[in-house]
Amino acid sequence: MSTSAGQTPSAVVVPPVDVSAVLHRERQLYHSFAPAVISGALQAVLFNPFDRALYLRVHHRRSFLARENFAQPFQGFSNAAVYRTISSGTYLFFQERFRVNAVQFFPGLQNHPVALNLLVGTCAGSGNAALLNQMQLVKYHMWTAAESLQHGANRSATTSPNFISIGRKLFADGGVPILFRGVGVSIFRDVVFGLVYESLRMPHITVHRDEGQRFAANTIAAAFASVVCSPLNYCRNMIYSSPSLGCPLRIRHLLMFLVKETRLLQHATLREKWTHLNGRLNVGWGSFRVGLGMAVGQWCFARAKHVMIAAVPPVPITAEELVARSHTRSKLSAGPH
Repeated sequence: MSTSAGQTPSAVVVPPVDVSAVLHRERQLYHSFAPAVISGALQAVLFNPFDRALYLRVHHRRSFLARENFAQPFQGFSNAAVYRTISSGTYLFFQERFRVNAVQFFPGLQNHPVALNLLVGTCAGSGNAALLNQMQLVKYHMWTAAESLQHGANRSATTSPNFISIGRKLFADGGVPILFRGVGVSIFRDVVFGLVYESLRMPHITVHRDEGQRFAANTIAAAFASVVCSPLNYCRNMIYSSPSLGCPLRIRHLLMFLVKETRLLQHATLREKWTHLNGRLNVGWGSFRVGLGMAVGQWCFARAKHVMIAAVPPVPITAEELVARSHTRSKLSAGPH
C-alpha cells in the first residue's frame, strides 16, 4: 500500500471473523471427505471378488456362480485399488455436500423433499461422472488389454498392462480429445442413476430409523436405478471401445443397433433372447452388485461420520490464526504475479 510523504501507513482493518462458523464449515467438509474415502476403500476390498466374477461371467459367457470365477478373487486388485476407492467414495461425498449446501442456500427446499432429492441426484450424478470419466475410460481399456495379453493377441508385451501405461497409450494414440470420450453419456447415465436412486430411497430413509430397513431401501433403490441405467451403461462401453481415431456412434444409434440385434434372433426362445440381451446390459447379478455396494457404502459412510464426529474434538484456533490462514490461501490461489 503506497502512502504520501509525512503520513504513516494506515493499519489494515480486518473484518470480524466468526471463528465458530468457519470451523464448523471446515469440519463439515472433513466429515464428508474422510468417511467417503473410508467407505470407498472398504468397498474396493470387499467387492473386488464380486466384480472380478462379474467380468469373467460376461467374458467367458458362463454362470456367475461358476467356481472358476472365484478362483483368484484378488487378481488385478493392485491396479484397480485406487480407482475403486475413488469411484466408490466420490458419489457419497457429492451426495452429502450437495444436500447440505442445497439446504443452506435454499432453505425452502426442506419443505419440498421431492425437489431436493431431484436436485441432489442430478448434481451428485453429474459431478461424479465428470470427475471419473477419464478413469472409467482407462479402466475399460486396461481390462481389454489384459484380455488380449491373456489370449496371446499381444505377445510383444513384456509386462502386464497397468493404469498408467494404458493412460499414456491412449493419450499417445488419440491426444487430448480422447480423454473426453464418452463424457456426455457418462454424465447422462450418472444423472439418471442419481435421480432414480435418491427419489426412491429418501422417502424410506426419512421414515424408517431401523438400520436394516434403511439398508434394504438403499439396496433396492440402487439396484433398480442400475437396471434403468443399463442401456446407457452399454452405450458408454461401446463408445469407450471405439477406435482412438474413429468417431463413436451416438446413443440413439447404439440403442437401435441393440434392438435390431435382438430381433435378428428370430428362432430363439424368449429365454434365449433375454440371455443375449442380459449379456449386453449385465442386469441381474450386476444390478444386485450395484445395490449391495451402494447400501454398504451408505452404511459405512454414516458409521464413519458418526464415529469421527464423536471422537474428534474441535481444534482451538484464534481469530488471528484464522485470518493468517485465509491470507495464505489467497496467495496460493492467486499464484505468482
